[in-house]
Amino acid sequence: MNRLKISITLPADLVERIDEEAGRTARANRSAVIERWLRAGARRQAGERLREATIAYYDSLRAEERADDAAYARAVAESSLRLRYDD
Repeated sequence: MNRLKISITLPADLVERIDEEAGRTARANRSAVIERWLRAGARRQAGERLREATIAYYDSLRAEERADDAAYARAVAESSLRLRYDD
């Protein structure tokens, strides 16, 4: 993976937290801690966008589509009760 060097300015208290985290983790440095935090934040944000898109999708369904969706969910739930996992 290509890496780019950047420069950022952060408040001193945040740098202290980064340094504390880096000190708790073997072979971690500021860059590794910041990368891990940024990736975690990006995953949470992506999850939130997916959640919002899912809500918007279901809110946009017409009554007929909602009924079809409910029927499908019931059918899947009922068939899952008949599954035998140990065979």
